[in-house]
Amino acid sequence: MRRNKYGNRKVEVHGIPFDSKKESEKYLELWALQKVGEIKNLKLQPKYLLIPKQEPTQLNSREQATYYIADFEFWELKDGKPQKVVTDIKSEITRREPSYIIKRKLFKLQNPDIEFREV
Repeated sequence: MRRNKYGNRKVEVHGIPFDSKKESEKYLELWALQKVGEIKNLKLQPKYLLIPKQEPTQLNSREQATYYIADFEFWELKDGKPQKVVTDIKSEITRREPSYIIKRKLFKLQNPDIEFREV
């Protein structure tokens, strides 16, 4: 598979394309944890609405909705209670991207009940 804009090589696992080897390795780890019952409801690329679309006004044209798309979402037991976890795989370069930082902050602000993990 070809490299993406950050130099990562795309990888395919279980017929699923991943943006990097690191992301595919995390998927295999989570897949194994789900198989043995440590986590449940593993989802890939869950999409969270951050800012809804805005209808046009006299001052501006219609604005598209803004989403945060994580790499993984799953449920695990924390202190005996189910906890939703969202995990994102980021390199040092992408971790410092202004658009990612803003989206991450908005996601965490709007979803305080979800545990956010950045790998």
